[in-house]
Amino acid sequence: MPDQVYNEWINRVREATDIVAVVGQTVQLKRKGRKWWGLCPFHVEKTPSFSVDPDKQLFYCFGCHTGGTVFTFLERVEGKDFLTVVRELAERAAIPEPGRSPVRERAARERGRLEDILEWSWRFFTARLAEAGGADARAALAARGVEGGLAERFGLGYAPPGWDGLVRFLSSRGVEAEEMVTAGVAVRGQRGVYDRWRDRLMFPIRDSSGRVVGFGGRALREGQEPKYLNSPETPVFRKGQILFGLDLARAAWRQGRRPLLVEGYFDVVACHAAGLEQAVASLGTALTAEQARILARHATEVDLLYDADAAGQDAMRRAFPILAGAGLKVNRVTLPAGKDADECRREAGDAALAAAVEARESFLEGEVRRLAARVRAGLAERTQALAEVRTLWQVEQDPVRRDLALQRAAEAFRIEIPMLAHTFGRAQGGGRHTSGKFRHTMERVPRAAGGVPPQLVQLLALLMRFPDQIGVVQAALPGWSAGSPLARAVEALAADAGAGGLETAEEEVRNLLVAATTVTLPPLPAGMTLPDLARQYLQAALLEYVRARHQETVRRLAAGAGAGWEQEGKQWLDRKLELEAGIGRRRGEG
Repeated sequence: MPDQVYNEWINRVREATDIVAVVGQTVQLKRKGRKWWGLCPFHVEKTPSFSVDPDKQLFYCFGCHTGGTVFTFLERVEGKDFLTVVRELAERAAIPEPGRSPVRERAARERGRLEDILEWSWRFFTARLAEAGGADARAALAARGVEGGLAERFGLGYAPPGWDGLVRFLSSRGVEAEEMVTAGVAVRGQRGVYDRWRDRLMFPIRDSSGRVVGFGGRALREGQEPKYLNSPETPVFRKGQILFGLDLARAAWRQGRRPLLVEGYFDVVACHAAGLEQAVASLGTALTAEQARILARHATEVDLLYDADAAGQDAMRRAFPILAGAGLKVNRVTLPAGKDADECRREAGDAALAAAVEARESFLEGEVRRLAARVRAGLAERTQALAEVRTLWQVEQDPVRRDLALQRAAEAFRIEIPMLAHTFGRAQGGGRHTSGKFRHTMERVPRAAGGVPPQLVQLLALLMRFPDQIGVVQAALPGWSAGSPLARAVEALAADAGAGGLETAEEEVRNLLVAATTVTLPPLPAGMTLPDLARQYLQAALLEYVRARHQETVRRLAAGAGAGWEQEGKQWLDRKLELEAGIGRRRGEG
């Protein structure tokens, strides 16, 4: 059950906050009608498509389809969590926070307990590094040029080789075995719990506020596997939602220095030692969209410094569309063949590493140059290279970089720019006007497939205006629609009708709901009841979803997908035909 008092407090804070004034501190806004408009801070654009509605207390960008409340805006711009944002705005508005419910109080206590366990574990590791038993670990750090203040700055430590050193230490502080397992610092075996890390160099992983949320353990011996052993997922640690070094790098980002994304723990340490304190790493895992969004909250441009070997370069190419998709301009840093940041610093020095970063180039242009080397190859290789350039070019969002890359590609592949532009397909913008019976709205809505389906937006707009129809739509939803964007959005409305559910909705659903707030509904047709209209909108939205799924199966079958796709394709075709027949019958009856 939702905490009503808590939600009322949040709503009071939102109502007391002038969203135009808050957004105006970051975006230059101009009034046009009842809304305020400006250039979107979340993607590159030349024509304002970012709107702020003071009546609804919402913002929405018709270009990148990002929207939400004043809380959402500050979360993205300042990189703070939701509760921190609400509390800060509540303090400005002199609105006291109500007493926590028992459920929230218990959750806060449990999280605080885990944070205490992780903090004690970190102190245990740092103490062991300074002892005689940590000599090999200190020698390993010294060999990499990591000594004294630098090791202290990152809070490095050492996990001794025994099986229960940390377990005994935590037990002496009253920590139960199950709590150690939940915190991820111990593993349960047949004879009880034992230390997760043994004979490893320890890197504490901190959140943006500097709290220890996990650890990374680096092997010290040959044959010790795995080379890196990270904390498991816990209530306070999600490795795809945090960056190593984030707490230290934010100060440099606030000074206007571009984030420098590297691969490993030692790469981050090496960069900071060389004065590149803007460096962070993605915990040895593939970069995630959430990590890209963290970077995008703090900057508009990011430098990639991945290992110079084939694996590192492939990882960089996988990271590019994720970062560009978050609205970031992406640069690449080139190191000598086979080197990483740590090796470059140790062999060539701090100045050489800093110079390499300073000599960065646009990632897209660098890839064009690399792929252009195949221009003298056979037709098949040249065609493949051009296809790769096209894929990267379409991902890039910055118009200047796109144009420069198009020119470079035209020169390298010896193709006229107009022909190459036609082949690549110039950007047509982030949205389109509604058509047919929905054209009266004169509002831009996101593309189907790339964003919000227009029929679904119309349905959600209807349900937000007439929340008593949510039950009608829920009852009419077929079982096969479960998990679809349509079903998830209706479920969110049912949980908290109207825009009030924006704070807890997932990002895709939140953007659907915000888009729906921009739609002007037509008058109720004569002779039609609201339930009938709701079911009509639902059928249109279902048909759009089914058509998209059917088209996807057709594409997969054409690409050689297995027999399982034939059965799925038949199911979606049957559903499509059934919906089309039902809609046709109703039109005939009308």
